[in-house]
Amino acid sequence: MEPETGKWKYVSIFPCFIKKYCALSLHMLENISSRERKGDKIFDHIDDPEKLFDCEDSIVRVFLRFEKAFKISDPCVLLNSRYIEMGNEPINLNTSSIASKRFKKLYQLILTARVYFGIETGVLSLTNSIICL
Repeated sequence: MEPETGKWKYVSIFPCFIKKYCALSLHMLENISSRERKGDKIFDHIDDPEKLFDCEDSIVRVFLRFEKAFKISDPCVLLNSRYIEMGNEPINLNTSSIASKRFKKLYQLILTARVYFGIETGVLSLTNSIICL
């Protein structure tokens, strides 16, 4: 909307702009990190038919930045302590499945959140809503 004229103006946004400045959703991060193993290519786990991404480096940077920038040093510990308060037993994870993943810290959070919330998908956004990742 043009403030001076009060009329709408059409603006075209090209895919390269979206690719460069639009962050990945938490659902996409969850989906990729749940599937991605060491040595895998991210494009084996997502479809990019319009070729919005030239290479996986821009996606990997988002994962690395996300893992480094947790506002809480270890959100898994916080979820686990809240779970103990509710049920008097800790969340036990299969550490062998975590060791094979490319983004271990994020995958561990996903597994912890799955037990905490009792669901399989959408746990990162739920976790973010209670502890602000």
